[in-house]
Amino acid sequence: MRAQNARLREAVERLGLLNEDKDAVIAGLRAQLAEQAEQIARLERLISRNSGFSDPNPRVERRTLSTAEWMILE
Repeated sequence: MRAQNARLREAVERLGLLNEDKDAVIAGLRAQLAEQAEQIARLERLISRNSGFSDPNPRVERRTLSTAEWMILE
């Protein structure tokens, strides 16, 4: 019984470490997503200022999610 308890404790510890790794990966991906959303917004502003770029269908409203909206989706 003690050996089984020890194995179970080790398994629980390994799962805890895996969970911490997962949380770190998710946090990194969220940060990367926020950076990319900011970069996209910046590029969209630059494109909108350049009259050389025209929208092929100006009647269609295009909208992107803000960084705050992305965070809400988490």
